[in-house]
Amino acid sequence: MSPMNWEEAVRWYRDQPGNEAEVRNNYFDLPVLRAAERYACGEEFAEVLRLLGAGEKRRILEPGAGNGIASFALAKRGWLVTALEPDESAE
Repeated sequence: MSPMNWEEAVRWYRDQPGNEAEVRNNYFDLPVLRAAERYACGEEFAEVLRLLGAGEKRRILEPGAGNGIASFALAKRGWLVTALEPDESAE
């Protein structure tokens, strides 16, 4: 098998039988907005907020933002987010 880029790897992972739960648990499910909303309401993000505190228009940089679910959740909570993702893929 030849090396895959990020987009190909995510699509391959989604297509593997039996990965449905892990695809969802890792927020690789579609549509991305639904995954982002689920993340924003979850325990994982609640812990992030516990560590960071309130947004209150504070600035934050998210390097390696991936599909943007954390950036979405932070922005919903009042953070001014700069999401940085060097991979140009649609995934």
